Amino acid sequence: MTNHTRQHDIEALEPRTLLAGDMALVSVVPTLSYNDNLRTRVIEASVTVQNVGDEMVSRGVQISLFLSRNDTFDISDYRIFDRVLNNRFNPGVAITYNFKVPMPTDFAGLLQPGNAAPDDYKIIARVTARNPAEDTNAANNTLTSQTFVPVRYDFGDIGEGKKWRQLTAFLDFGNAVSFKINGPGRGEITLENGRTVVRLTGTTDKTTLRMDVPAFFSGAIGELVVDGDLRAIYAPRVSVNGDITINGTVQRIHLQDVRNSSFIIGATGAPMQLILRSATNVSLDSLTPIRNLTAGSWVTTDQASDVILAPSINTLRIAGASNVELSLSGGLPGRPALGSAQIGGSLTGRWNINGDVRLIRAQSISNFRVNVVGELNSLISRGNFSGTLAAQTLNSFFARGSVNNTTVLVGANLGADVALGGAGPAADSFAPGEIRRISIGGGMENTIFAVSLDPVDGGIFNGNDRFLDSSSRIRSISVKGQVGSSSFAAPVLPVRAVINGKSIVTAGDIRFTDTL
Repeated sequence: MTNHTRQHDIEALEPRTLLAGDMALVSVVPTLSYNDNLRTRVIEASVTVQNVGDEMVSRGVQISLFLSRNDTFDISDYRIFDRVLNNRFNPGVAITYNFKVPMPTDFAGLLQPGNAAPDDYKIIARVTARNPAEDTNAANNTLTSQTFVPVRYDFGDIGEGKKWRQLTAFLDFGNAVSFKINGPGRGEITLENGRTVVRLTGTTDKTTLRMDVPAFFSGAIGELVVDGDLRAIYAPRVSVNGDITINGTVQRIHLQDVRNSSFIIGATGAPMQLILRSATNVSLDSLTPIRNLTAGSWVTTDQASDVILAPSINTLRIAGASNVELSLSGGLPGRPALGSAQIGGSLTGRWNINGDVRLIRAQSISNFRVNVVGELNSLISRGNFSGTLAAQTLNSFFARGSVNNTTVLVGANLGADVALGGAGPAADSFAPGEIRRISIGGGMENTIFAVSLDPVDGGIFNGNDRFLDSSSRIRSISVKGQVGSSSFAAPVLPVRAVINGKSIVTAGDIRFTDTL
């Protein structure tokens, strides 16, 4: 039997390359322009896309544009544009598209991942085939521009003869503010040391800054700087969590809450109006006299020495508590340095007022030191009173409650520290004076009312005190409660006084002193 073996020779096949489309980005060129209809800056991007493959891409592509601080795409880059394009791309076909995108206003990245805070950005373009099977190479789907685009949050006179009056910016989660300038000037929002800073330039006394809050948002900024004069700032729903500097005059300011702020008005002008819902840890230094200052509260909570400095205040109204210092250098001739101060809550702190005062009134007054270099017409506490009071003359002192641990020296100037003793700005001086009426609804303890008294060595009733004239007097005294460890001292005292609700003769009573 014969075996037959067959041999088959197998020839290798020629390699074949699968045909496919390949969408590539060829160029990305950004520029800036201005849209007169939208009244906003526009980012223009010229984007060239080419099919560098050898099959048609038939179902179109999507192009996306991103703001990026570097050349590499990542999830922190901010998407500003998406567009589906239904063009068919034959092999080798290139198409250039010109896209126009309004300048973004998402300062904090509330609308999507990343953020569009003020900065210089490159534009990153990405192209994807609508049918992924038509584009098998993703390596050339992303391209970064060679040049930067400046993203700026500005409004008002923004240059090139353009005036964009309003800008709404999303500043933080739940925080959005609409900015608007009426009149000359330009505003810009920047990010400085993590704080949102609003800066105005080119303003005049005809300029009004308005800051409004869209529905369902709250509004707050980190700092406000104005390099010139202003007519007004109107922002009753916007808070400032930082410094406010106005290097000019201003007529009216209305804000919500001001916190942790050095508040400066750096020029002398006509008396202004200031309205705040609250002020917390705020010092105000105004070269402009204040016509009206109204606040829900003005308090210090961080142990710092916050102070209100101004030439004068006509009307001071604080609905709640106040514990800040007040220093008034002096008003216009013939006008008081402080017209009236009405505090709806408790009043503490140190006040130094160079000029007359018509009225100080508070719900209660404790640990309060006030020095009036002039006439204090009326001081009223609806509750108790404790502290130190000095004035050239005092027409009326009224406390509905008790007066304890108090020193009232009329005819005295206790200096900047509002305390006995001291040198330089804190030095004391003494002169004749008068108290017309003392009315206390409760009792008195550890308290002195004295007129024209010179302590000589800074200590009261230590054997070397003296009266400076013989005509200074206290005209009327009424205390409904008991008087303990307390004194009334003046060269002339009323013949009778009401103590513990009863009329008594003052002569011979150790609580009354008319001779030293």
